Amino acid sequence: MRAMTASSGGFSSGFHDHPGHPSRPSIRLLHYALLGFVLLTYFSLGVVRAIPENLMLKPNIKHTGGAVRASVRKIHSYSVAVGLNPNGSVWDLDEHLVFRDHNPGMFKWMGVVLYESGLESLFAMQMFPLALNTLTLLLIYALFRKLFRQPWIGLFSAAYLAFCPVFLTQATSLGSGSYAKLFQIASALLLLIYLRGEKRGALLGAAVCYFLACWNYWEWYISTALVLMGIHYAERGKVFARDVAILAWTPVAALVSFLIAMVVHLGGFANAGRSLVSAVMFRAFDRPREGEFYGKAHEAGRYLNLESFGGYLETIGDRIETWYYLPPVVFALMLAAVLYAHDPTRTKAYRVIVFLVPAAFYWNFLMLQHGVIHFYTALHHYLLLALIFGAFVVEIPAFLKRRLGDRPFRRWIAALLLFPVLYPVVSQMSADISRTQALYHARAAGDPPAPPAQTPRPKLPRPR
Repeated sequence: MRAMTASSGGFSSGFHDHPGHPSRPSIRLLHYALLGFVLLTYFSLGVVRAIPENLMLKPNIKHTGGAVRASVRKIHSYSVAVGLNPNGSVWDLDEHLVFRDHNPGMFKWMGVVLYESGLESLFAMQMFPLALNTLTLLLIYALFRKLFRQPWIGLFSAAYLAFCPVFLTQATSLGSGSYAKLFQIASALLLLIYLRGEKRGALLGAAVCYFLACWNYWEWYISTALVLMGIHYAERGKVFARDVAILAWTPVAALVSFLIAMVVHLGGFANAGRSLVSAVMFRAFDRPREGEFYGKAHEAGRYLNLESFGGYLETIGDRIETWYYLPPVVFALMLAAVLYAHDPTRTKAYRVIVFLVPAAFYWNFLMLQHGVIHFYTALHHYLLLALIFGAFVVEIPAFLKRRLGDRPFRRWIAALLLFPVLYPVVSQMSADISRTQALYHARAAGDPPAPPAQTPRPKLPRPR
């Protein structure tokens, strides 16, 4: 029985706390029914939020800090402009793959591809990232299920994210996050499959997904690397090995390919270098350079000053509580409880936490100004906080079951320990979703701007 469990790789192991214990068919059916319900509900909520009138409603804009609304309209408008331009082409890669003259912009190019594929309306185009985010939730479930050999950790982690603002507000975003999250999780899952010896070709797939994650903004270079190192450390007990050296070359290949696109786009190495330096100076130190990135729009120290720097940790905490429903102190206590109470058979898997913590917060402290002014940087905490929540809900009752045995009130004790975490999360989720959906259906924000009219587009020339 033990050999059968090990060979299953976690996907066919029992649904109980002890590996190899056969699960009842009714429990297995319930498990998959809940997973299907979570994914279907998330997709349904996203469809409603993608209606152009709803996209412009004040509650949605307030939740996202304006970022999702701005990115959706901006990328859609750009894609329409390319499609209506007789000289435009999806193969103008130097134009489409560089965003703001210094950022990787695969998501920008994908907007053009979607438009040329027939998804011309704003609503239709948003269905693609909604499908990507739904798939990302499924991959998060698969990753945690396989890593911890515990399907309920995967299910509760994915369900938690599905109904948190971090995933709901980003559900139909045409920006980088919808793509990068998918590629980040896919690369981690493929690496895990490779390390378990199930498919040798999975390593190449992990490298490809890591490459594509890097092409969706700079934030995903290091965070994805840390996630991959965490998976390797959890499985092999070391950070790196010769057999996965291909992953070390992946960000190098992404950087070189992007620099080539930048040089072509900006007309030379000198211009490309100045653009990168000016972006770093602005985003890290709030020091815009004259004539370069935001050089005329902002004075030095406007965002990063003594007041904002002094309240920076509070800002991060407020964003976590807004998008994940619990403050950092509670997450820290939950993590401590999990690390103490987890099943001993999963100790190796929990070593991934050592890398998920810096992956969640490194951008906040590497690019200080960017972290101060942008709410969406809280997105990078998603994997760490989802694991903490999912593991807490599973490990604490199991720990009490092992310790209390047949003592009376053991179920009451487990429920009371979970209550301080589950109650605020479930109550805020239900209130937020129901309130927002009611506003959407009532169109309570007045008369928002009508969606752009669909102008017949001319046939584009063949790719150059």
